[in-house]
Amino acid sequence: RANRGQKLSSRERACPTVRFEPWVTHLLTQGSLITREQLQADEAHASVRTLGLEFFDRLGAELVIPLQSQGKLVAGLTLGPKRHGGYSTEDARLLSVISGALAVGLQNAILVEHLKAVGELKSNFVTVATHQLRTPLSEIKWAINPLREDTAPQLTDRQRELLDQANATNE
Repeated sequence: RANRGQKLSSRERACPTVRFEPWVTHLLTQGSLITREQLQADEAHASVRTLGLEFFDRLGAELVIPLQSQGKLVAGLTLGPKRHGGYSTEDARLLSVISGALAVGLQNAILVEHLKAVGELKSNFVTVATHQLRTPLSEIKWAINPLREDTAPQLTDRQRELLDQANATNE
């Protein structure tokens, strides 16, 4: 995330986007998993090789798998060395299948968080709007009450009826 250690605003929580460093985006948009060996040997990765290898070293990673949902990069899955031997072609195929399911699950989790944030924004809006609407109504009711009391000046029945009606609708 680009917002490391920073709190997200309501707007950012309501409209989440995943941001990657450019070199990470380069690696993850290659379409399939990338091993440490591929990163070292493939000239297509020359522009990001140094940062990529630092990343692999820092995490003790052997391969990175892009997690894509609906054609959109959601995240990257990083795996360390396999306990016995290296990763085989069969492993790569299985990881590709699993990565699709993980991407969908992660995208769904992001959407749930999005819905929670939108619900929070809606609730805050309703609270503020309710307060703003009640404030003038309270003042009107406060002004009407003395007129409705018995000590008020003579009012016609129609005037008293309208004051009672205004008071009742202000409840």
